Amino acid sequence: MRAWNLSVALPNRPGELAKLATALGDAKVDIEGFFAVDIEDRAFASFLVSDRTAARGALERLGHRVEREMEVVVEALSDETGELGRATQLIADAGINLTVSYVVGGSRVVFGADDLPALERALGVKEIAAT
Repeated sequence: MRAWNLSVALPNRPGELAKLATALGDAKVDIEGFFAVDIEDRAFASFLVSDRTAARGALERLGHRVEREMEVVVEALSDETGELGRATQLIADAGINLTVSYVVGGSRVVFGADDLPALERALGVKEIAAT
């Protein structure tokens, strides 16, 4: 299935992620998954969201610029040793460069690339655009 991933840069200090998550919740945006990482004095967060328009508005009202908004593929992989390696090798063999990838719960993995139809073909999934 396809979904939307929004990424923002934020200060690397206590409470910043909480502000973003609270603002998204207040805007009735379901956070289906996220990851955050620090890079020196800055942090970077990506959110897999149910409503990209509402999410963008909530983040911008806090003064954050959405650095990247992209449609992604969310694929349930089998919960077996080596499955992520198998899936990413299929993607690599198809010549596709991943732009984002992270686990969102259980064995569901987010994959982003410049060519989503090619990514879906490499993974053997049906192409279905996000709403």
